[in-house]
Amino acid sequence: MICFNNEQVIFLKKIRAPFDTSKKLSELSDDEYFRLEEFIADYFQIHGIEANDDINDVGVMCESIIDVLSDV
Repeated sequence: MICFNNEQVIFLKKIRAPFDTSKKLSELSDDEYFRLEEFIADYFQIHGIEANDDINDVGVMCESIIDVLSDV
């Protein structure tokens, strides 16, 4: 079963991502999945990249969440 780790769940809650942490990823509807994926991608673009195009800690976390989503 594919799921987010504790650090990822805490991050999702902190950024108020549109994800019900009581649900398993396999239980997400297509709409919920795409909404979460788009939210994380947008958050990554806004908060995860430094002015010099380096990826910061937020970006690394967003990438790890996108990796989990791509395995669903």
